[in-house]
Amino acid sequence: MRLSIFVENDKDINEINSSQEDYTVGHNHLSTYTEDELKEVMGHIPEMDELKDSVVLEESSNPSKNWVLAGMVNAIQNQKRCGSCWAFSSIAAIESAHAIAGNKLIKLSEQQLVNCAAGGCKGGGYMAAFDYAKINKIAAEKQVPYTAKTQNCN
Repeated sequence: MRLSIFVENDKDINEINSSQEDYTVGHNHLSTYTEDELKEVMGHIPEMDELKDSVVLEESSNPSKNWVLAGMVNAIQNQKRCGSCWAFSSIAAIESAHAIAGNKLIKLSEQQLVNCAAGGCKGGGYMAAFDYAKINKIAAEKQVPYTAKTQNCN
């Protein structure tokens, strides 16, 4: 079963890599996960599906800008088996927005959101993360390092 999942993902990866030039994709520790396993690891909350369909995003004034090459995006991280993708994506958005606004690219703490904003390791939402960040200072990652488990909010 795992081999067939890997083979299917390998086919998709090769298709993506041959169809464009801007970036490449490859295998990682998730390459043999089933759809349900991926949802579990990524903290999928079925109730959020309806909400995400109602969110309207503004179009970028410069959609072809590569913010990674411009040094405005931190490196990819591993949430491990915590279901905290919502915290990682929220922190990454805050970090990049801060840098794009003309400041130094900084590394903030996903763990603080996992501990203190709604959700924890069982999944959460970016809206709760942003609401939390509006009224609370987010610590540097060095101050509150990621542990891949929900802890007390300090």
